Amino acid sequence: DKYLHPGFSKISNKIVTQTVEGISKNLEEEWLCKTMDILHTFRINLVLTKGIASPHLMDMCMQENILVVQEVKNPVFQRFAEVMGGIIVTYITQVNENCVGTGG
Repeated sequence: DKYLHPGFSKISNKIVTQTVEGISKNLEEEWLCKTMDILHTFRINLVLTKGIASPHLMDMCMQENILVVQEVKNPVFQRFAEVMGGIIVTYITQVNENCVGTGG
């Protein structure tokens, strides 16, 4: 895999067993679920990334009509933040209601 994200460590080939209805999830699946929960909670429909997003995240976002724009340069991040009223975050877990823009 070519994508890297500081919020997700690629040790996901190891299985983490949980007792949630007897289902085992690997770490990437857990990260994807948490990420999608955050996107839904704050009704985010546009995600800008500095690097390459996980192909699995891209697929899930596409199914939910969430646009992911990859390899965005810093000036573009700054301009979007200014115009949309959002705050740039490094990790998806940093997102809260104060970070999300209004959509211009």
